[in-house]
Amino acid sequence: MFNLLQPIVEFYTNYKAFIDNLLSGAFLGIMGCFGWLIWAHRQRRIPEKTFAFEVITPKSQDLMLRILRGDDNDPLADRNIVYQQRVADRHIRNELKRQLEEHRWILILGRTGLGKTREAAELAKHLNQEGWTVLYLKLGEWLDIPAAMPREIGTNRKLLFFFDDLNQKMYASRHEISPEAEKSLAERFQVPLQERLLQALNKYEELCEPTEIRVIATARDETHSEDPGKPSPLEKLQWDKYSKLWNRFKTYELPQPEDDAIIAMFAATVPETDIKAEADRYPELARCNDSTFRNVVENLHACKMKACL
Repeated sequence: MFNLLQPIVEFYTNYKAFIDNLLSGAFLGIMGCFGWLIWAHRQRRIPEKTFAFEVITPKSQDLMLRILRGDDNDPLADRNIVYQQRVADRHIRNELKRQLEEHRWILILGRTGLGKTREAAELAKHLNQEGWTVLYLKLGEWLDIPAAMPREIGTNRKLLFFFDDLNQKMYASRHEISPEAEKSLAERFQVPLQERLLQALNKYEELCEPTEIRVIATARDETHSEDPGKPSPLEKLQWDKYSKLWNRFKTYELPQPEDDAIIAMFAATVPETDIKAEADRYPELARCNDSTFRNVVENLHACKMKACL
């Protein structure tokens, strides 16, 4: 065995420097290749950088369509249902507007189905007609901190930021990847939306003036989870961990609709459908409702399938 190894040992001894350099280069090459594979995998996961907001210019005629969506010909689409004053002797939109003028940032809270998005959209529509540009955060878009005023916004400096269903957006941001991560491996790959939201809005207030910025947001406030093992809607906001963000908002607890508002909704909506119903049944149906507008719409959809009520 020694005789077999001796030529190899002699060869290595004679050419040690060359062999060592060769092996060192091969190792560096392998490590470089491995590093490139990591970089390439990272790059494939990084999304293209896009503007996170849908820009709704002042005095727009399609704001409700762009926020609430829905088919023009569907009388049960949210935006096609006649707006109702949910509580007698109170004008919710005016209350929200006063809060917004005083505090500039408001967060509408309430359980699912109360109509938080509709109330926020009604307020946004009102301000939009007064000359405010509405910036509606799209789902799944990366909200970054602008270095300068984005060209997509245009020249208007009265900006109303609209953040709907922050529970879903905050929770989904756990998996969002920064487009800026392509610049450097040192760049944070994922940054919670709670951090980016506060930083971005602070920057917009620097680029404009705080008085030219308004923020309206909606979120669910249930403390119980619908899915075992997952956080509740309120827990998804991480209220205590990101108190600097949430303390900027004036919270508004949206009241549930009274029976009279539900009855008025039946009266305004049912005649626009093929549903056969007797108006004297509306009070009874309102009493059976769970005090949400969504439940009314869901029941009407079910009845429309049966063509009766």
